[in-house]
Amino acid sequence: MAQSTETSSTITDEHRAAMAWLNDHPGVAADYEGEWIAVADGRILAHGESVVDVINHAERQGYGDPLLVPVIPYPFIGLQP
Repeated sequence: MAQSTETSSTITDEHRAAMAWLNDHPGVAADYEGEWIAVADGRILAHGESVVDVINHAERQGYGDPLLVPVIPYPFIGLQP
C-alpha cells in the first residue's frame, strides 16, 4: 500500500476535541517530554521521537488524522539574546 504524502492543514472537530482533552488533562503529556504524541478519542494513541513513526503507529490503529503534538520539556527555555 502506498503511503500518502498529503497532509491536512484543516483543524477538524476531532482535533478540537483532542486539544480540549489535553487542556483538561494538563499533566498527561508530561511522561512524553521531548517526543511527539498522537491524540484522539480522549487518549494518547502513540508517542515517540519520530513523528513519522507516531503517525504510522496511529494509522495501524485505524486513526488516519489524529492530533499530532510535540511535547516540549517544561520549563521551555527559548533562544537567549
